[in-house]
Amino acid sequence: MTVYLHISSIDIINPYEPLRDPITIEYYRPADLTPEESRLAYKDIPVRPHINAPHSKEAFDFLKGCLTNCNQRHVLCKRTISPPPKRLLRIGTSRANLVELPPTFEKCHYVALSYCWGDDIVIKTTKDNIEDRKQGLDLLKLPATIRDAAHITRKLGGIYLWVDALCIVQDDPKDWEEQAAKMSSIYEQAYLTIMASSADSADISFLEHSSRPPRVQCRVAADIVLAARLPCKSGHHYIPVKSNVQSQERIFTRGWTLQEEVLSTRTISYSKDELQWRCKTIGSCECQTPAAVWREHYTNNRLMNWDKIVDEYTQRQLTFPADKLPALSGICQLVKSQTGSRYLAGLWQDRLVPNLLWECRTYFSSSRSWIGSDYVAPSFSWASIDYHVKPFDPSGFHEYARLVKSDILLSCDDPFGRVKRGSSITMEGKLFHNAGIRRGKYARKYHISFGDKDDLFSSDVDLETFSHTDSDGLLQRSVKRSTRDSSKEAAEIESGSTVSLFLLGQREHKYSWCFLVLGVSTFNRNAYERLGLWGTGMLGRDFFNGCITQSITIM
Repeated sequence: MTVYLHISSIDIINPYEPLRDPITIEYYRPADLTPEESRLAYKDIPVRPHINAPHSKEAFDFLKGCLTNCNQRHVLCKRTISPPPKRLLRIGTSRANLVELPPTFEKCHYVALSYCWGDDIVIKTTKDNIEDRKQGLDLLKLPATIRDAAHITRKLGGIYLWVDALCIVQDDPKDWEEQAAKMSSIYEQAYLTIMASSADSADISFLEHSSRPPRVQCRVAADIVLAARLPCKSGHHYIPVKSNVQSQERIFTRGWTLQEEVLSTRTISYSKDELQWRCKTIGSCECQTPAAVWREHYTNNRLMNWDKIVDEYTQRQLTFPADKLPALSGICQLVKSQTGSRYLAGLWQDRLVPNLLWECRTYFSSSRSWIGSDYVAPSFSWASIDYHVKPFDPSGFHEYARLVKSDILLSCDDPFGRVKRGSSITMEGKLFHNAGIRRGKYARKYHISFGDKDDLFSSDVDLETFSHTDSDGLLQRSVKRSTRDSSKEAAEIESGSTVSLFLLGQREHKYSWCFLVLGVSTFNRNAYERLGLWGTGMLGRDFFNGCITQSITIM
C-alpha cells in the first residue's frame, strides 16, 4: 500500500486493486487539545476542531458563534423591518400554535425551515383543520424534521417558526399563490433559515443524524496530539464530477429549495457530515476546510447571474410540473427589484434574444423525450420542458432580431407565477420558410435541408409530424414537440414535413449563425412554436439576400 502525503491530507492507493480515485484522509491537530504554546510544533499541520454530533453542545455553539459574529459585524446581513409572514407557528414548551400576526407587528424574529417533504407530509394545514391548528399541535406529534426545527428555535430564544406545510393552507389555491408570491420576503426576512439537508423526508430527524466522518487520534508528544478523519463530502464540499463521493443530498436536488437557499439572509445547513453556515457575507463550516464550490451567485442575484440560476434549477426535480415558474417566483422578484427588467415566463426582456437561445442538455440514448401533457409555459421558454437546460453565452454575439411586443397571460396575481396557454412574444427578424426535416441517427438530432444545403440541428425534445390546413385551405405538414400521451412513434417524421428558421443573431468568435427552428403552432395556426436550435457556420451573407424582415408570433 502506497501513501502520498500532502500538507493537510493523505491519499491512499492500494496497488493490488484496479486504478481508481485515491482515498483522501485529512490530518490535523485538534483545537481543543492544542495549547497556544505548542502550536509552532508541526506547524504545517492545521489546527482544526473535531466535528461533533448535530445535537451536541459543540454543534450548537458553532451555530451561536456564527449568529453572533453575523449580527455584530456583517453590514450586508442587516435586515430591514417588514411585515411578518401571514402565519407563523408559535412554539411553546410542549405545543405549537398557528398564529396570524397583524402586518403592523414589527421586529418579529422568526426562523424559517427549508426541508424535503418526502413522498408526502402527514401533518399540513387545510381549510378544514386550520382552526384546529390555531388551538395547537403537540410538539411530540410533529414530523421529526419540524420538531427538530422547533427545538432549535426555542434554544435560540425564539418563539416563531415558519414551515410551509403548516403556514400555508395547502388546499386553498388562492392562499397558496398568495404565499408563494411572498417567498422572497419570507426567507430574506427570517432571522435564520434551517436547512434540514441530511433528512430526505419530513419524518427523519436531522438532529439525531449520527453520520459523521470517522476519525482517529494519537499523542505523539507530551503536548502534541495528531488526528485524522475522512473529509466532508456533502453540502458545499460536494464535487459531482468525482466518482468516489457520496450522492448529493436530496434537499439540493429539489426545485423549491433552491430559492429558499438563495433568498435567505442566513442559513445553517445540517448536512450529513457537519454544520455549514452561509450568510450574505461569508460561508463557514465545522471542519474549517475550504468549500469545493462557493456559489457566489447565491448572494448576488443580478440579471447577469440568471443563467447560472436556470442552469442549476433545471437540474432539480419538482413533484408537480405546474410549480416550474412559481418555485422561482421569489428569486424573480429579487432580480426584478435589482434590474427593473420585465419578466417573460422564465426570460427577461432586457436580454431576451440571448435568453431565447437556451439549449436542452439532458443526454438521451434511445429513450423518448417529450413535453408534459399539461401546459406549463410557452414553447420559447426553457420552463416548457422538464430537462436540464444550458443557457446561452452571449459573449461576442450580435443580435439580428428584436422584440416587438409580449403578451404573457397570467393565471394568478403573481407576475412571476403560473401562466396560461396563449402566452406569446412577437419578434421582428428574418424568417426562412419550408425547410425540409427528417430524423437523424441519434436522439434529438434532425436533418434540415433547404436548396443544396443539409445540416443537423438539436431539438428540445422528440418531434413528430402533424397536419393542418393553411390560410388557402391547403393541407400542410408541419412538426410539433411530442407529448407524453402521444400515440405516435418518436421516429415518425413524415415525408414532406417542413419547418421554419428564424434568425436571432451571429456568434462572432465561432462564425456561427444562430436560428430558432419553428413549427406551426398547434394552438394558433398564424403563430409558431419552438422546436429547437440550429447553429451553423456554413452560410455566407449572400444566403440572406432577398430575405425581408418580418414580424412573427411565437407561442
